[in-house]
Amino acid sequence: TIHLIFFKEEIAERLGLELYTSARNGDVAAVTKAIQGGGNINFQKRPDELSPLYWACSKGHINVVKLLIKEGANVNIKDKEGWRPLRAARRNQHNGIAQVLEEAGAKE
Repeated sequence: TIHLIFFKEEIAERLGLELYTSARNGDVAAVTKAIQGGGNINFQKRPDELSPLYWACSKGHINVVKLLIKEGANVNIKDKEGWRPLRAARRNQHNGIAQVLEEAGAKE
């Protein structure tokens, strides 16, 4: 059973990294696949690092943002500096994303 536990953790880590990278790259199909596979929607490589939603907001990938929110992403998750996805969207002048986040209850 110990091997099974490590295997499950390894799969979860791999799916989380796939979700993280796909969100950063704006790949809606890959994000969907990672979510369907059980990827952690709020995955952070290390505690307080950037989440998939934060990356999508920062890079301007509105379709990924909408998908992540629909699937239950935490719109108020913080990074190591205490910044939230809404601040990343505004800082990068992604006003449409900022509006989507605000409608989902995001705070700066």
